[in-house]
Amino acid sequence: MKNGLLSIALFFLSHPARTQTDSIGSAGMAARLYGEKNYKAARDAYGMAIKEQPARARLYFQRGLTSYALKEDATARTDFATAIKKGLNSYEVYYYRALCSFFLKEYRKAIVDFDSALARRKYFAEAYVYRGAAHFYLGNDRACVVDESWAQSINKKNPVSYYYSAMARMQMKDFKRAEMDFTSAIGLKPGCENYYGRALLRQQTGNYQGSCSDLSAAIAINPKYAPAYLERGMVYLSLENDGKARADFDSALTIDPSLCKAYHYRALVSFYLHDEAEACNDLKKARKYGCSLKDDQLSGINCK
Repeated sequence: MKNGLLSIALFFLSHPARTQTDSIGSAGMAARLYGEKNYKAARDAYGMAIKEQPARARLYFQRGLTSYALKEDATARTDFATAIKKGLNSYEVYYYRALCSFFLKEYRKAIVDFDSALARRKYFAEAYVYRGAAHFYLGNDRACVVDESWAQSINKKNPVSYYYSAMARMQMKDFKRAEMDFTSAIGLKPGCENYYGRALLRQQTGNYQGSCSDLSAAIAINPKYAPAYLERGMVYLSLENDGKARADFDSALTIDPSLCKAYHYRALVSFYLHDEAEACNDLKKARKYGCSLKDDQLSGINCK
């Protein structure tokens, strides 16, 4: 998700406000290195440029973009904040500081900066997308849907927007429109997360075959995604296919041995197959990794 935003950053760096110093000095060298995706060297060059021109706000913004490209969000955010303090008042500096806060999971701070970006550029689809996502993670599902609707009215081809509106609508139990949004996201990007999200939705509506199909698609895209095996195993349990359920729980635990719910549900399979010793062994592992799920069907097991 984050890598797709770097093309915007590259535009900002390849179209800076140019001066004679840019063309021959450290700033010009830094911009060239950034264009070559040599982000660490570009950051060092921007550091040199800042020493030469410490009052120039945009240099801090540009150095922040190099840290953002390196996924060093806290460092990037500090440079964006400095750029703002030194007088840079463009929508992009607030947008990128918001993104840093978003990826640092500081969603309230992100929303404040997305607000500032949108105050400076109203029809900025990406800002609506990620402000909506921030609202989703804060549990503000209706605000998320409003923002994603705005984003889609500006740009109908962003799968991330449909994904978050689908997730929010699912929380609101608007299952019909949630499935439409997941389907739109899959049409634009048949990614693992989109199939997985629609699979969870279909489980809630009792469409187990459809859920199983979506989980299989997610696994085909990313065979190392343990939650998809876990969820498909749970679907197989609902379809009373204990053998396939156990195989999926085994696969999930091979990828992630700390996935406690997989131990719990594999214990349930063992219980169905009258293997209480194995069921007890998995229940102990589930508790070890933090699961204490209540399950009436397992209440009769006497584990010593």
